Amino acid sequence: MTPVAAILPAAGQGRRMGASQNKLFLPLNDSSIIEETLRKVISHPQICHIYLVYNQEDHELLNSLRSLPDLTLVLGGERRQDSVAAALAQIQTDRLVEKVIVHDAARPLCSTELISRVIRALEHYPAVIPVIPLKDTIRKIIGDQVKLVNRQDYVSTQTPQGFNLSSYWQATLQSQQEDWDVTDDASLLEKTGIPLHLIPGEETNLKITTPLDLEFARFLSNHSFNQ
Repeated sequence: MTPVAAILPAAGQGRRMGASQNKLFLPLNDSSIIEETLRKVISHPQICHIYLVYNQEDHELLNSLRSLPDLTLVLGGERRQDSVAAALAQIQTDRLVEKVIVHDAARPLCSTELISRVIRALEHYPAVIPVIPLKDTIRKIIGDQVKLVNRQDYVSTQTPQGFNLSSYWQATLQSQQEDWDVTDDASLLEKTGIPLHLIPGEETNLKITTPLDLEFARFLSNHSFNQ
């Protein structure tokens, strides 16, 4: 099996959670959100190492994780793309793998099967992202006008997103040289002309952003909706 490294960006502030600490250290049943995500990712047979990108303010909160095997802590940057770039630089130095996945640390309910689907698709495509269809009616606001749009033309993107390391590293270097500002990892490769391959995501693979998200994640976890 081809070994794959995983980058977990965990350096965000999580302001919408309204907590006094990084939301990733809030409890999700018997452990924290970050511990559940780490457990899910490192248990996958093809994930050989995790690069956890952290915020300096959380330095002491990470003490309990430092002894975990196959884990490297990487100090994050100002933006998500800066944090991922720091992890990629470390991966380039370590030279352990040729493929990487990037997974939101705030998505602890991602299934092992979804990780497997991303990795399998990476055998054939340089960039892979899971998506789910939109259910709500979508309208676009243009000034004072409101326009109904076809929701079938849009999807919601998730993580883990998978990439060939060489392509991703070159896109990262170009983004730094040209000062790009992107909202997700796959956008870097799109801007260099590399097409994205879409695969089905999971409705239960929610990103914990608000207190309601956390309560829903606890419900899903307790009722075994994710594997």
